Amino acid sequence: MRYRRGDLVTPDGAVLSYLDIGSGSPILFIPGVGDGERTAGAGCFTFVLGRMFQNYLRRYRLVFITSCREPVPEGFGARDFAADYAWALEQLGIAPVHVQAISGGGPIGQWLAIDRPDLVKSLVLGATTAHTDEHLRAIISKWLHWAKNGRWYEFNVDSITMAFTPGFVRKHRWWFLFLRCLPDPRYPQRMIRALEDLLCLDNRPHLHRITCPALIIGGDADRLIRPELQKEMARLIPNARTVMLKGLGHGAGQEARTEHETHVLSFYSSVEAAEGAFRLPSNPTACS
Repeated sequence: MRYRRGDLVTPDGAVLSYLDIGSGSPILFIPGVGDGERTAGAGCFTFVLGRMFQNYLRRYRLVFITSCREPVPEGFGARDFAADYAWALEQLGIAPVHVQAISGGGPIGQWLAIDRPDLVKSLVLGATTAHTDEHLRAIISKWLHWAKNGRWYEFNVDSITMAFTPGFVRKHRWWFLFLRCLPDPRYPQRMIRALEDLLCLDNRPHLHRITCPALIIGGDADRLIRPELQKEMARLIPNARTVMLKGLGHGAGQEARTEHETHVLSFYSSVEAAEGAFRLPSNPTACS
């Protein structure tokens, strides 16, 4: 499998790690706030992603750029991260791309599509929102308190419990033993900055500026980001379609990977088919 891994140094001296694997039409993945704990360049990331996204890799080129630059300045938010992504895509010479943004990475994907429509071919927003309601704000505030006090085991257990259905959690409780063995994040401010930004999130006034095709996909039993928030976001984005997977929660993409991937890959195929239908012939005489 073809892959490239490296670091990009921004004009202000921050580091963005990237991983570029496969070939074909490129998809840029924007992870959730969990990226603040473990970066894209860590460990056996290439092998894990190759296994997780093997269906994607049959046709697409996957690009991962860590959403949390190092260091993360105070007040650095989703729109700033989106600007980092735009700069990185230009440096790597990859555009336009399909953008797939999940959970806390969703607002970054929204701003990338708003501010740089020339770079975004389509947008998939998975289990995410355009604004933070009181229910979500209470959860984020709790996680932020734990992060600031180094209580990472509690943070990780609660985030897993909130993300997945009760049956899935019971079946995979052995994860909690593994979590006790994880070292604390090397740069806790990465996670703290991401959570602080989500507390005040409200992109709703700007969603009408997203002009590319969009797919909003999530679970109709999401206990973290309520389905009503996801449906509201879909209504505010022109040319958006919505898929809510029955009986699944925030981690629908992991619990029902095959069903989730089928919807997403079908969406990408429809975007590329429409793009091909409207593409002008390379030979001007072909239609004469």
